[in-house]
Amino acid sequence: MREDIKYIIFDLSEVLLRGLYGTHEIIGKKLNLPADEVSDVLLKAAEDLFLGRVSEDDYCDNIIKDNEWPVSAEELKVIIRSNFAEIPGTCQIAEDLKKAGYGLVLLSVHAREWIEYCRDNFSFEDLFEEKAFYSFDRGCQKPDPQAFKDVLEEIKAHPEECLFIDDSEANIKSAENLGIKAILFKGADDLREELKNQSFL
Repeated sequence: MREDIKYIIFDLSEVLLRGLYGTHEIIGKKLNLPADEVSDVLLKAAEDLFLGRVSEDDYCDNIIKDNEWPVSAEELKVIIRSNFAEIPGTCQIAEDLKKAGYGLVLLSVHAREWIEYCRDNFSFEDLFEEKAFYSFDRGCQKPDPQAFKDVLEEIKAHPEECLFIDDSEANIKSAENLGIKAILFKGADDLREELKNQSFL
């Protein structure tokens, strides 16, 4: 165990659980649209959803109306949920880190309704006794430095006492600019190897 690190901050989507990424391919195939075009639509409309400004129903209704997609809101919600799944191996890594004595923290850009669904279907939150921070509750999302500052303030930690794990280079850079050590997630096997190399495990 690293004596200089007390807390390990995990991203959720695409690290512990598959999130919105991937739904663009499913929807694109269903609607016969380019996946990249669908991805742009989903992500552009998602900011207000992730910040808790609109409901999932409004998010889906607005997307369908603005883009004239021949799909119902309920169908869209089912497609999105069907993509959520555990990323193989990462929860076990988190469990191993917890057993090693680190405090685990979750920092996620997500939608309220999607987290409610994930809570009912996956046990990821059991790992994070320290704290789980969601953008829809905070009105702030990564890579905004304030998202990290809020975490540090609530867990009463200094940046140099934390390690951050995320699949986004922009989020990694933002954390590092604050003095938080960070690892870019590329897969569970690579993460475990990197944690071993840096003496976390």
